[in-house]
Amino acid sequence: MISFITALLHTKLKVPGDTEIKLERAHRALAPKPKESSAPPRSIIVRFLDFSVKQIILQQAWKQRDIEFEGQRVYFDQDYSPDLQGKRKRVREVIQQLKEKNIKAQSPYPAQLKLFLATGVRVFPTLVEAQSTLKELGVDARIEERDILERELTQDKWSTQENRRRNQMQLNPTDRKYMKTKRDGMFWWWGQLGM
Repeated sequence: MISFITALLHTKLKVPGDTEIKLERAHRALAPKPKESSAPPRSIIVRFLDFSVKQIILQQAWKQRDIEFEGQRVYFDQDYSPDLQGKRKRVREVIQQLKEKNIKAQSPYPAQLKLFLATGVRVFPTLVEAQSTLKELGVDARIEERDILERELTQDKWSTQENRRRNQMQLNPTDRKYMKTKRDGMFWWWGQLGM
C-alpha cells in the first residue's frame, strides 16, 4: 500500500520535484469491503513522516481538484474523528446559509466559525458561542445538547483544590505594599506563611 500511494502521489499530483514523500504507514479504512463492484472503494488512511510534506500534498490536491485513477475520482482530505467531522458538518451547514445571505464565512480548524461582517471579523470557537449572532442574522444553527454541556464544562467555573490553595497563598495588595517598604521583612514573610 505504501509503494502504491507514493507512486500515485508522484504521478497524479504536480508537487515540486525536490519534495521527498515518505510515508510512515498507509492502510484501508476499517470499513467492511464493498460487496458490489459498483460501490465506491474504501478510503485509504495515509500517515506522512513529515507534516510539511502532508500540507504540500493536501494543498496541491485541493488546488488541482480533478484527480483520477483508473477512471475514478480521488479525493484528498484530513482524517478527522467522527465527532469532529459532525461538528465541522454543522458549521458547513451554517456557512451555506450565510452564503445564501451574501455573508462571507469560513471554518478554521477544528470547527470554529469565522464571520466577515461589515462591523469586522468575528471568530467563534463553537456554534454555541455564535448562536446569538447567528439568530440576529436570521440563520438557524443546529446545536446539539452535547455541545452546550461541553461548553459549560470547559468554562472556568471548575477549580481544583490546588488552584484554590495557590490563590490563597497569593499576597493581597496591602501585603505587597508592606513587603516593599520592609526590606528586612524576612521574619515577617516567614511569619505570614506560618513557618
